[in-house]
Amino acid sequence: MARFVKLKLGAVGVSLFILAFIPLYRTKFYAPPSKTRWKELTWADFQGWSRPFTGWGASIASEIYLEYDSLQQQWSAYASMNQVASWVKSDGKDSDKLLTHEQYHFNISEVHARMMNDYIVNNPDKSKEEYLEKFYELRQDLDRMQDDYDTQGDHSLIRHLQHRWEYKIDSMLQKYNGDLGLTADLYSGAKVYFPTPPKYYDGINDDGTAYRIFQVDQYGVSIAVSSFQMTEGVGQIDIDLLKTNYYNKDSLIIRRHKTDTVQNYPAYRIVAYDTASNQTRHHLWIQNEDYRFKLTVEHYGDTVNVAGYYAIADSFFDSFDLFDPSSYWFEQATYRKETKIWSGKAETTDPSDQTTSCFIFTNSSKHGFLRGPMFREDGSFLIAYEVLEHPDSLIESMVIIADEEVFSYKNSGTEYLFDIPRRSLHTKPLDLYVGYLLKKDSSSRCEPYYYEWQLVEKPKQSSLSTTSVD
Repeated sequence: MARFVKLKLGAVGVSLFILAFIPLYRTKFYAPPSKTRWKELTWADFQGWSRPFTGWGASIASEIYLEYDSLQQQWSAYASMNQVASWVKSDGKDSDKLLTHEQYHFNISEVHARMMNDYIVNNPDKSKEEYLEKFYELRQDLDRMQDDYDTQGDHSLIRHLQHRWEYKIDSMLQKYNGDLGLTADLYSGAKVYFPTPPKYYDGINDDGTAYRIFQVDQYGVSIAVSSFQMTEGVGQIDIDLLKTNYYNKDSLIIRRHKTDTVQNYPAYRIVAYDTASNQTRHHLWIQNEDYRFKLTVEHYGDTVNVAGYYAIADSFFDSFDLFDPSSYWFEQATYRKETKIWSGKAETTDPSDQTTSCFIFTNSSKHGFLRGPMFREDGSFLIAYEVLEHPDSLIESMVIIADEEVFSYKNSGTEYLFDIPRRSLHTKPLDLYVGYLLKKDSSSRCEPYYYEWQLVEKPKQSSLSTTSVD
């Protein structure tokens, strides 16, 4: 009996010791808190002792704080991490995924700090009590969001849901930083939302189609919007032809197909699985009079257990819009002037004349990406042109021919904005050639003219006040 009592007392003593030890352990034996404001984290910021009896590899303690600046006489909020209360196990320090997961916990705190500051800016005359009331409300929402972030993604173990949360949190950071996150293609008129700044690509496809692409490779997906310059005579998208030419391959299986509209233009949402690469491709196709657009979200895996990636695709596609960028270019034309070398009537020269400069028409094909012609009410017009085939170091001059009148401009890079003066164009089609000459070979008198041809049946007048590219 005495031995049993001793064992019982011993167990109680150990329990009391553990209960007393854990708070001391959590506070690193009352070590003073070391705090750092929101930033990009490294494992060196996690200075606490790792927790016993837990299967998790790391934990971050972050919170939002409200302070009053007596000099500025205003309130402000900020997010801060308690480094002593944040910890990582030694074997977790090799995991970039784990660090990213903890970073987004910190980002959630920063989102709520920005929410509070946004409230203060929009409500500058509130009392201290009113600011505190909003602050405590946001702290409760912060706790809920932190719990949802861990629960829904199972502490980042469910990767597609972890990535969906990263996409969402970055979007919220951007929103409360005053950045709408919209990327606008000022040539094609495509406008779409990216949560982080995209990379830009351009070029000419094997079939001679000029393209411009904005792309982000993050969140376990590749997100992109592609604009293609349509050639003369190409009609609207034929969904059956699109399936035949693009999707009906041995490795591609269409999982979903939906028809929609974007600003009264037909839009086709297609989800296809590539069995060869084990990738799912989400596409949204749209086409207006001048450009074809393809929005893309690609990720590994089939359509099962990838709901997070589907949510990213839905959000990205829903943000797409079309706008008329003409007023932007008209505004640019008010202070940006290309250096004109020569203008006058195009004439056929005598091949034996070795004193007259001349050029030879090559076959009409895509050498660049253009916007226009964009007409003013008086008949003058602008052409915005980006050279894609040749580097600007090889270009001698840019040449536009409008109804047999030549306008030659000095090379100023691979992007040009040309302001063609008033012409009598409202009663007849405009025969337009846009292109450039390369630097002259000393052995050749006449140089090839790299151009693309357009016949503008009826000039369209552009408004100076209808465009927004925010």
